Order: sequence, then structure tokens, then C-alpha cells
Amino acid sequence: MDIRFIQSQHHRIATVVTRKDGVRLSVPVYGPLDPIPHDLAHYVLELELGLEDGFWGSVAAGALFEGIHILAGRQGPHATDRSRAVLAAHRQGIGISEVLVGWIMDVVKGTSLGNEPLPIASPLVRTRADQAALLARLRPAIEAMCTRWGAVPPGGTLLVVWPDRPARLERASHRRAARQH
Repeated sequence: MDIRFIQSQHHRIATVVTRKDGVRLSVPVYGPLDPIPHDLAHYVLELELGLEDGFWGSVAAGALFEGIHILAGRQGPHATDRSRAVLAAHRQGIGISEVLVGWIMDVVKGTSLGNEPLPIASPLVRTRADQAALLARLRPAIEAMCTRWGAVPPGGTLLVVWPDRPARLERASHRRAARQH
């Protein structure tokens, strides 16, 4: 799935997605734009962690969140039912992703974490040590994306690709192939 973050001349952005089924979507821009757009932070975090049930994995699976509009293409039969089913099945993953994006962006902006645990129940983050390890894992990718986004001129586009085959499944497939040889 192609995701285009388009920088406007007026410090606004637009996000246009082309799913693997050929449907083109306009995704509304929510949240802060600095240092990167909120949904671009979702992309980095979800890709790095292999979260198939976060925001972008849900969109790729056919979910249409409130405000998303179809620009071109035709959805398959029962697309509305599929969207509802994906949103219901991914509810927890979407929530975890949302909390983690807010947390990592606060860290990147220099906000102190304090001693409070993250307000989520996730196997990714159970202790302060888990938080530190997760931060160490995510920070380089987020900072690299901040640099990429900062280089996009007004009117320019940053293209990122959400894999059709989730990274976690790809890694499992490689491990199985290695064991068979």
C-alpha cells in the first residue's frame, strides 16, 4: 500500500493512500505535525514493531476510519461489513498504537517521561525497562523519518510503502525456509 504525505505551501499536509486493491483514499490529518505528522509516526512505529493491527494495518485490511474518503477505485462487495469487522478485531491494537505514538513523539520532542507507566495493557510495555528498550528500538527510526520529512519542500511528497505482507509474517517465513534447508 502506497502512502503519500503531501506537504502544502501553508504548513498543512494531505495524506493519499493507494491500497493493493487499487482503491485510492484521502486520509484526514489529525494530531500534531511537528516534528512529523501523527500518521507518519504511526507508520514508523507500526512498521518497526510489526503491528499488523494498528492504524495502517487496519487501513490496508480494508478499514475506513471516520473521515477517510474514497478518491478513486471501487471497493469490493461487503466493504462496509469488512471495515466494521477489521475495526472491531483491531480495536486493541489501534489503541496500543495510538498510545505508543503519543508517547514516542513526546520523547522525541524532549518531554520527560516521568515515572508513570504507559496507560496500556500491552506485552510490548510492561515495565520501565520495557519502555526504555522500546524507546531505544524506536527512536532511531523515528528520528530518521523526522529528517526525511524535514527535507520535503512545500508542495513536495514523501512516499512510504506499507508492506502487503506484514513484516512479522515475512520474518516467520524466512525462519521456516532456513529450517527446511
